[in-house]
Amino acid sequence: MAIEKIPLSGSTDGKMIQCTGSNTTLHTASSNASHIDEVWIWATNVYTADEEVTIGWGQAGYTVSNSLFTVPTEAGLYLLVPGLILKGNTGTPKIVNGYCSAVDRINFAGYVNRHS
Repeated sequence: MAIEKIPLSGSTDGKMIQCTGSNTTLHTASSNASHIDEVWIWATNVYTADEEVTIGWGQAGYTVSNSLFTVPTEAGLYLLVPGLILKGNTGTPKIVNGYCSAVDRINFAGYVNRHS
């Protein structure tokens, strides 16, 4: 089994992803059913107060698998997703998205270990 470290698919060249105040796609898992993505995501709060962040897991618009976090203000990188697994899907790819209530307050960073 090979492991490849890749940026979150929602990132451009591994740069941080700015939360837009709506559902922001952070990562789309592989469309190859034999791939397993181990997802790592951190958030940084650049605002002057704590901010709520919702991480949607596996499917857009499916709130049962959402997780809610409070990201402390100016606390550096705050771990949200500690290597959780998404299995590839040949039909509808599984996604991870982030939701914030305001623009310009939360930035996401991370990477994926893709097991194939």
